[in-house]
Amino acid sequence: MARSIPDASKRPRAAAARKQRKSAPWKPIAEELYQVAARQGMHFSGKLTHSNTAGVGVRLPSGAKTGLHYVAVSEVEGVPLDYVKMDTRLSGAWTNLRRHQVDDAAEASAAEVQAIQEALVLASGTAASVGTTSVEKRLRQVVLQDASGNDFCVTPLQSAGLSEVIQRRLREEAERAQSAGKTRTRARGFLGVGGSNPQNIGGLVRSTQRPLWFRAPSEDATVRQALAVHHRGLAVRPSRTRVQAYIDWRAAQVKVHAGVMPASADHRQKEDRFLRDLANDLLRQAETARAKLAAGAKAGLFREGEPSLAVSVPVDVAALIEPDRRYAGWQGQIAGRLYDALLATTVRLDGQRVLLPVGQAETVRWIGALEEYIA
Repeated sequence: MARSIPDASKRPRAAAARKQRKSAPWKPIAEELYQVAARQGMHFSGKLTHSNTAGVGVRLPSGAKTGLHYVAVSEVEGVPLDYVKMDTRLSGAWTNLRRHQVDDAAEASAAEVQAIQEALVLASGTAASVGTTSVEKRLRQVVLQDASGNDFCVTPLQSAGLSEVIQRRLREEAERAQSAGKTRTRARGFLGVGGSNPQNIGGLVRSTQRPLWFRAPSEDATVRQALAVHHRGLAVRPSRTRVQAYIDWRAAQVKVHAGVMPASADHRQKEDRFLRDLANDLLRQAETARAKLAAGAKAGLFREGEPSLAVSVPVDVAALIEPDRRYAGWQGQIAGRLYDALLATTVRLDGQRVLLPVGQAETVRWIGALEEYIA
């Protein structure tokens, strides 16, 4: 179905009508109600994620700036407060608080403006939260890692106040462009946040309904690979193809020799070549990992003097990747790690998936050989 497009000649008239739309008359409120309402004001609200959540909100103190290079509530001055759950006894106070925060309080008396400002300054100077003792089941959760590699869970919350600041700056940008005789447009979307009664979610919720669209940055494979090595090191595990080939050869020898694996010099040499190949595969992986870290450093991923491997990388794996990190006994630890991975590798034998059949006597010999070949 074709989409109908309004006559272009009617658009300026509609836009002018919107500009001429007047605010509702200002209704004075008892000054003490402003302080009560402002104390309940938050910067973040769970209802912007799901309108049926219980009241969940967080307020940052005015001095919470941390120097982040992001558009964030903590880094932007004057982010408006909003209610998390409407108290009908304070609806009038919140209406006036919202209008003052969005520069729509021209009709208010000087005394009332001062009362509103004092209430907002008092509330904004302190941190507060509500409903954060447990995780609301309708909210999302994201698992992150700390500097020590330990997992922790966070619950992202949105800020209608920050959206209001962004919308205000967009309007100012458009007005400056118009004054210069230019047109400034940005790609925008529409989100039906709040449904038919957005005021139930917050007084500033409409500012969240027109998000900006941005083109996602293209992936830099060099940076991605370097970060993967930085945080995880490398996977110490044998080539499944190489292990399967060895098992096929071993099964053939057992079958030929009446169910017993021979221990001749030729058979030992074949076994040693298998272990040497596994060790060489691992050393080549380490060389590749070093090259990825070097490419990441060249791309400016790591600061000068900053470790190229995170603390989450095991020390023996870090020693394998970077020779400067090696210490007495690292070869034995890596050999043991590779041997454990070898035992955990499943192979196909007689039509079934089984673990590698290695006896106790072979264990000591294999670990010793791997340690020798890794050194």
